[in-house]
Amino acid sequence: MLKNKGLLKAVCTLLSVVICVISFGNYSPIKTNAADYESLENRYSQLEKELNQLKKDMTSTQNKKNEQLKYKNQLDKQITLVEEQISNLNSQITLLNKEIAENQKLLSEKEDEISQNDELYKARLRSMYMAGDASVWEVIFKSQSFSDFMRNTEYMKRLAENDKKLMQKLNTDKNSIVAAKQKIETNKLKVEANQQTMVSKKSSLDSQYKQSQQLLNTLTKEENSLKQQQIQINKEMEKIDAEIEEMLRENGVNGDYAGGKLKWPVPNYTTITSRFGWRTLYGQKNWHTGIDISGANIYGKNIVAANGGTVIKVVHTYVAKKGYGKYLIIDHGGGYTTLYAHCSSISVKVGQTVKRGDVIAQIGSTGNSTGPHLHFGVYINGTNVDPLNYL
Repeated sequence: MLKNKGLLKAVCTLLSVVICVISFGNYSPIKTNAADYESLENRYSQLEKELNQLKKDMTSTQNKKNEQLKYKNQLDKQITLVEEQISNLNSQITLLNKEIAENQKLLSEKEDEISQNDELYKARLRSMYMAGDASVWEVIFKSQSFSDFMRNTEYMKRLAENDKKLMQKLNTDKNSIVAAKQKIETNKLKVEANQQTMVSKKSSLDSQYKQSQQLLNTLTKEENSLKQQQIQINKEMEKIDAEIEEMLRENGVNGDYAGGKLKWPVPNYTTITSRFGWRTLYGQKNWHTGIDISGANIYGKNIVAANGGTVIKVVHTYVAKKGYGKYLIIDHGGGYTTLYAHCSSISVKVGQTVKRGDVIAQIGSTGNSTGPHLHFGVYINGTNVDPLNYL
């Protein structure tokens, strides 16, 4: 009997211990180093500020680079046009030189013709002068009749007039050729002057083109340097993210997982605008730690707890266009935590216990957000995982 009483007492004691474990084992807090956590968050925020400034600098550099590329292309077109003009002027000069040579040849021929006819005219005049009255008497005596005399006289007169007209025409032709040659030479001087202007202009454009190319090279180096800085900052931010995740693993709330699949956090809105994993943002690939849920008129709509648990972090203050804005984290036990970011308002406090489906916040666009949506993240033992595998 005493043995049975002793056994019964032992069993009761064991049951009491089990009941205590069941009653008080869930959600017993572990000490958290708040100073370290805050220091990490502050450093993360500082890095985010630096990253955003780099993005602005990058945009500015890219804009300058695009402007220089446009300017360089315009210079290139101008150089091409000027080169065409120079080629055209060279062709004109070649043509004018040819015309000048042809006119010079015509002028020489005309001068020879004038010289020859002038000599014949002078010889004829000398002969007539030497013959004197004899030639007149010869015309008279050789004439068979008065009408024949008149014809011979008229012939001599016409011959003299024809010589005179021929010489006048030759001189007129010569003057015409001289004038044409002078006009061509004047045009050639103008074309040569234009050619010099174009050559000078091309030299100036070549110099501007070279300067533009040098500036483009400088901007490209600056752009590459900014990209390297962005890469380094992203690496440091990833390192801090890892440290925060480690802190979540070590300082989360103890207890078993609440159980079951996670509830969809935004009732009646199922559109996913950005999935979990690698994505391209601001021209660079980055790791998206959750899913973005959005839709028409979603701003201000309720966000609900994906499962029962304890609110372990609430952030109300934020910097516009930076970070998660207003956000909260719920610990669901068993190493499960969920993140709700970019809220317009949050209706729960740190340490508050929530049930699956409880309203905890409202949709917003705070922090680094391009529009109203919920960034929903799921972490298991501090490591972010694809929420779609747990919803």
